Amino acid sequence: MTLTRVIATIILTWSFAGPAVAGPYEDAIAAYNRGDYAATLRQLRPLAEQGDSAAQYKLGYMYERGQGVTQDLAVAYMWYDISARQHTPNAAAARDDTALLMSPAQITKAQALARDWKPNKQLSNVAQPK
Repeated sequence: MTLTRVIATIILTWSFAGPAVAGPYEDAIAAYNRGDYAATLRQLRPLAEQGDSAAQYKLGYMYERGQGVTQDLAVAYMWYDISARQHTPNAAAARDDTALLMSPAQITKAQALARDWKPNKQLSNVAQPK
């Protein structure tokens, strides 16, 4: 893990631990902080599918670590890449760090998933929460 990634993870963790402000994303982060990954995913997925870059980044983070879902680096890469296209801080670095853990075939699959993704599209080919 690069130093940039470690620093980004620390900053994101601190930002998730702040006081809750009413809203779907904040509710999802509150659930995440409680360790309720199923609730987090139920709340984040619709936001991510509607184009919310912070939710997309967080989904990438959860897929990368297997939090509430079966770990899937290709799906993590996909969400990081989609978030990076919206210039979310650290999303491109997270995508690139994830790629270092992937085979060429996984990267090809992830790039295709990211390329084909459209807002509000149901991702039936993506692993659902466990």
